[in-house]
Amino acid sequence: MPSGTDTRHPQSRPWPDPRHRPAVTGNLASPDASRARGERKGQRVDDDYLEAVLDLVAAIPPGRVMTYGAIAEHVGATLGRGGPRQVGHVLAHAGGDVPWWRVVNAAGAPPAPYAPTALDRLRGEGAPLVTDGTRVALRRALWWPDDEPSGWPTAGAEEPPHAGE
Repeated sequence: MPSGTDTRHPQSRPWPDPRHRPAVTGNLASPDASRARGERKGQRVDDDYLEAVLDLVAAIPPGRVMTYGAIAEHVGATLGRGGPRQVGHVLAHAGGDVPWWRVVNAAGAPPAPYAPTALDRLRGEGAPLVTDGTRVALRRALWWPDDEPSGWPTAGAEEPPHAGE
């Protein structure tokens, strides 16, 4: 074998060496620079949007949930902007003081990295979970502001699971 040839597996080579990365210089408006500032295309939110999302999340009653999309729809009807990703962005960066665990995806699952904590809190509030306990039974737990018809089942009400839950 010629001298200087690396006989290790290609995956084990320390190439490129992260210590030799070039310094970030140049166009600060580049996608890489905006990502470093915590901004992503379409994810910048103004104070009005941020406050509207946080106020709505704070209003979700214990044992009930809203989806990112439902929050975006409600806030969007008032402010005319935003979507589920922007709601997630607000909660990820400013939602520590509101009941973030009451916001789930369209399948009823909390964010994966926080699922155990969120599901424990939801369980403690009496939110109905599916049989395997991995997500919320949305048909029974979904909440919409100003739309609580009389006879709406409470979060802890005993009721047989719906098909698919």
